[in-house]
Amino acid sequence: MGIAITNLSDAVQFQFNADRLRRIAHGQILSANAHREIGTKTWKITIVCADGSRFTFKYKDLTTPAAVASPTTADVNQVTNLILVYNSGGGNKDIFYATAAQTTFTTTFVTGSNVDVYINGVLQSSGYSWTSGTTTVTFTTVFGGGEEVIIANR
Repeated sequence: MGIAITNLSDAVQFQFNADRLRRIAHGQILSANAHREIGTKTWKITIVCADGSRFTFKYKDLTTPAAVASPTTADVNQVTNLILVYNSGGGNKDIFYATAAQTTFTTTFVTGSNVDVYINGVLQSSGYSWTSGTTTVTFTTVFGGGEEVIIANR
């Protein structure tokens, strides 16, 4: 099993294998940074927690088990951003689970000029629209149902 990152109601969970996981309460991750090992093509992600602890894992070890909504993006920097979005226990972020044929999501906050949208852990660069100062994000394609949709102000 590779590493799975899951957003829980109260924490971010890092599942390293069937017997080893780490949960970090929302708001307790100080930083998530990607860095390349010198002289290699290997990227590592380092998480620094409020209690001073840190842990590092290889980006290539991320996986998507069928039962876990894990990041599936091919960009290491998008994964670190997603970890920070998951870490935010409140604030300007909402997590939705789409229903069949849904295209519109109404946030609990007023959107700003920079909005990040993730579908099943993948940062979207197109396929949706919003107007700054409103609370609605509209997608151009309907959802099948069950997809995790995260809308966050930057």
